[in-house]
Amino acid sequence: MKKHQLIIVLLLVLAFILFSYSDIESYVNNFFQKRSLLNIHLSTVNPQVDSVAADSSNRLLIRAEVRDNYDLPVENVKITFEVTGGPGEVYPKSTRTNAFGECLAYYIPPDRLENEPENTPENDSGNMGENNPGDEPENSADFKGVNIKASIEGTSNLSTLSLSLAPVPVILIHGYQETAYIYNNMKEYIDSRGCESYTFEYSSEDGVIPAAEQLPLFMDSIKKDYLSKGVQVSRFDIVAHSMGGLVARYYTTSHEYVKRNDARKIIFVSVPHKGSVWASLGAEYFDDKGVRDMVPDSDLLVNILPSMVNKGLNNTVQAINLLGKNDEVVTPESASLSKWGIKTEIFDLGGEALSVEDLLKSGSIEARNHKAILNNTTVFDRVLELLNTELDYPQQLR
Repeated sequence: MKKHQLIIVLLLVLAFILFSYSDIESYVNNFFQKRSLLNIHLSTVNPQVDSVAADSSNRLLIRAEVRDNYDLPVENVKITFEVTGGPGEVYPKSTRTNAFGECLAYYIPPDRLENEPENTPENDSGNMGENNPGDEPENSADFKGVNIKASIEGTSNLSTLSLSLAPVPVILIHGYQETAYIYNNMKEYIDSRGCESYTFEYSSEDGVIPAAEQLPLFMDSIKKDYLSKGVQVSRFDIVAHSMGGLVARYYTTSHEYVKRNDARKIIFVSVPHKGSVWASLGAEYFDDKGVRDMVPDSDLLVNILPSMVNKGLNNTVQAINLLGKNDEVVTPESASLSKWGIKTEIFDLGGEALSVEDLLKSGSIEARNHKAILNNTTVFDRVLELLNTELDYPQQLR
């Protein structure tokens, strides 16, 4: 038996020797020629999408398909991906096609658009006058282009995909007894410098929790609108003033938020995180849930928020505090988030502090200093900077 096996081996060796070099060369050329005839096509899995918001968590699923000249899928072909123009990266950088001739990868966008805001002249105080509610700012967002290449390894066969990058949308949340109108100046200012902002309106008299439950519905409507324009959005940046900051905190520490994870950062502006003495007195004049939620010993502040994610401030959402000097409603102590290691920046907006009694005597909220922070270009420039900068994350509390 062994002798017969040896004979077979010798015959195979002889056949290989007799196999001419030209035949080997022909076989190799034929192999590569077949591979070079393969067709590759790169596309987004969702054909509706051709743009993504600049947020690294906003990963876009892309697909490369390989077919032969008979339009049949080809399995086990190695595909390499590369960003050939613009920022971002693809993961994984290489993979092989499956039984359907397909392979999937993610395009991971950058965390910001590299366009610097332009400064425009302002008055000495930095304060701005009011605009008419109907005035709509012209959007000058700078959309950046990205080119992605998928190629069949060892050949010149490739397919390219072009995408646009869009800014992360900004949600503006107003405070107690206010409307979208209060954000008119800030909205016009930041939108004209590359942002895209949307004001969330709610009935503040109903309290913090009903507003927080409405916020994700508002976000979903914006996402749907973006998608109808071919833009994929996963998260938002939030600028929240006064009671609006409590709305943002409640939402981002709720069970609903854990399922959604759709806030990247929150810029708190004059927010009574520990309540306001004004609210204690105001409750005698305005008998509604909104003002009662802001009383320092309210159930919301003492029991509900501390029982939520990270004791009321989500440690996965970037945060910072802004406060105007001489704010009539919110003191540095009541605005403090030092418990979580978040700093507070104080802005001198001019004006003198008013007493709580002065705020209440007209039967409406006339807190001029409290609102002035939303009408100051120095603050606007800082907000723009913060929107384009990675902020601190709250410390995780045990």
